Amino acid sequence: MTSKFSINDCLNGPNPFNPNKEVTKIQYQLTQDADVKICIYTISGEQVFKGDYKAGSEGGMVGFNSIVWDGRDKFNEIVANGVYIAYLIAKSTGGDVEVGKVKIAVLK
Repeated sequence: MTSKFSINDCLNGPNPFNPNKEVTKIQYQLTQDADVKICIYTISGEQVFKGDYKAGSEGGMVGFNSIVWDGRDKFNEIVANGVYIAYLIAKSTGGDVEVGKVKIAVLK
């Protein structure tokens, strides 16, 4: 019997964080190896970060995963103060898709 695929315990810390002094870690657990995409957006919907992690590698392994975000956008600029939403989209090798979400506060 196989267990249902899921992504659990999505959180980040420190939160809030100051990207001039530190990074934040986005953490989650997978019940199976999965391809994981992490997309971080401003409140207005602009994408500032995208990371892809393959099943079985760092970020896509069954169990605990931790991904570092340095608070920089796609242009390598430090993002502004505010709240950001990170979506974690995990697709198992069997094709099941699960989504997690965390709110990240930037305060410099």
